[in-house]
Amino acid sequence: MAALALPFPRRKAFGAAQRRVLCAVAEALFDGCSDVSPERLRGDVDEAAGLIAAASPRVRWGFSLAIWLVRLAPMLLGMHWALLDRLPVPERVAVLTALERSRWTSLMLPFVGVRTVMMLIFYEHPAELLAIGFAGASRARHTRHTRHLAVLEAATTRVPTPIESGVRLRDEPDATADSDARIEVA
Repeated sequence: MAALALPFPRRKAFGAAQRRVLCAVAEALFDGCSDVSPERLRGDVDEAAGLIAAASPRVRWGFSLAIWLVRLAPMLLGMHWALLDRLPVPERVAVLTALERSRWTSLMLPFVGVRTVMMLIFYEHPAELLAIGFAGASRARHTRHTRHLAVLEAATTRVPTPIESGVRLRDEPDATADSDARIEVA
């Protein structure tokens, strides 16, 4: 009997307000990039929604809480009496910079989580990969199963055993006196 293939349930990861906050964060993060269109940023937000929708309920709840805290950050930091998504881009950049440098880790870490997801999605785009120097599929060096592990080659060649492992478990009192006599193995 064949297994019944059920489609992945469509989960709603973000509401409209959370999407606005993610778009606002993306606009502030990539403000200096002249070739980034608003459509691309909305596509990145959709991709983030799909990524978080596939996660567990606790991860979805935690990421929603992180977005909510980032949205309230201008008021919590005392910089503006407005939500983040309603600020102009230069003021958003200032708020996110202050948020990133904040000593209040309960407020900084949610932003770091949101920023990490948005950066990963942004730099996975093929145009960005080419811009940072990744050659794409033509790069044969990183294809699967082409590297040879040194462990597998050790069976045919004999590697000399090092005199010292390089790991110091305790300090020796006369370590400086005979340092010239020891042989370091990298």
